[in-house]
Amino acid sequence: MSTIIFKSPGKYIQGKDELSNIGYHVNGIGKKPLVLSDEVVWNITSDQIINGLQAEQTDFHYVAFNGEASLNEINRVIAEGQDQLVDFIIGVGGRQDIGCCESHRRRIGCPRCHCPDNCFYGCSHKCSICYL
Repeated sequence: MSTIIFKSPGKYIQGKDELSNIGYHVNGIGKKPLVLSDEVVWNITSDQIINGLQAEQTDFHYVAFNGEASLNEINRVIAEGQDQLVDFIIGVGGRQDIGCCESHRRRIGCPRCHCPDNCFYGCSHKCSICYL
C-alpha cells in the first residue's frame, strides 16, 4: 500500500504504518499536542505515536479519554491541556473521544488532527489514516 495525501479542505493521509510518521505530518501545526484516546486505542497505537512524535522532537501530553463526551469530560480535557500548555490536539480513536476532541478544538480555537480507529482493529496491513 502506498501513502496517499490529498487536501480537501485539510489533509488526508493513508498508508501502511503511517501513524509512525505522525510527528512529521503534524509538524508546523503547533509546538505541543495533547493526544486524546481511550486506553484500548492507546494500547494499540502508543508505540507508533510516541516514536513518531519523538522522531520530530515533538513534546506531547497524553490524556486518557474517560468514555463519554460529556461537558464534564470536555472541561477536564480542556483544563488538562491548558495546564500542560498544549496548542493543538490529536484525537485517536472514534465516536465519543473524537467528539470530545472536536468540542475541545471548537471551544478553545486550536487546530486538531483526527486519527480514526477503524484501521487499528484487525487490519493485516497496519494501515493508518489521519485527517489534518
